[in-house]
Amino acid sequence: MNRKRSARLTVVLTTDGSCQAHAAVAFAGAVPWAGTTTAHMVLARGGIPLGPWAADIWVAGMSDAPERALEREISRTRRIVRHRWPDMTVSALNTPPIGAIIAEARRRRAGVIVVGSRGLGFAHRLMLGSVSRGVIRRAGCPVLVVKGRRRRMKRLVLATDGSPNASRALGFLLARFEPPAGARVKVVRVLEPVLPRTRVLLPAPVHRAIVSSAANLNTKRTRQARREVSEPPYC
Repeated sequence: MNRKRSARLTVVLTTDGSCQAHAAVAFAGAVPWAGTTTAHMVLARGGIPLGPWAADIWVAGMSDAPERALEREISRTRRIVRHRWPDMTVSALNTPPIGAIIAEARRRRAGVIVVGSRGLGFAHRLMLGSVSRGVIRRAGCPVLVVKGRRRRMKRLVLATDGSPNASRALGFLLARFEPPAGARVKVVRVLEPVLPRTRVLLPAPVHRAIVSSAANLNTKRTRQARREVSEPPYC
């Protein structure tokens, strides 16, 4: 692959205290980002008290429980990435998570947002709904959704369908990743086959002609796709 020169990259991390979020944070710290990177953590509780008790049943002496829980979560995420970003900054916001993540990413001109696949955190409802899906839809920069535990990055699969977003994904990979020696990238070109829709009452010769035309078109598109992935910038 032809590589492009990378610039300084700001990585926005997110957490709701769940194991999925911690796995995403750990993965972000292990990604072979190219060039200089900085990290900023976003914790958004969406106006929900941090703790296992509802606000109306808190008793005297327990009112600082949310703050303690928040401090523990910040300390934990700092420990996860301290080897990579010892000076990571943190924003703890009492606003809905999707909006908070998008706003912080824009304010800090983030190059990528990293989120876990899903999960309910230490407040049970820290992040409501599918935060990752909402962030993907509204983000103005690439979003890395992490599922599973951290692994050494040896093999990457780049899926493309020839669309503008697929080209952007390739550009991000070329500019922002520095795979270790021996790592391999496999390009998968996605094609949706042409399926002829014919009526049963059509004459047999017409039906055969339609099926044959569809088969020829699929063969032509497959050959074109193979040529595309065997030429720059994919090789």
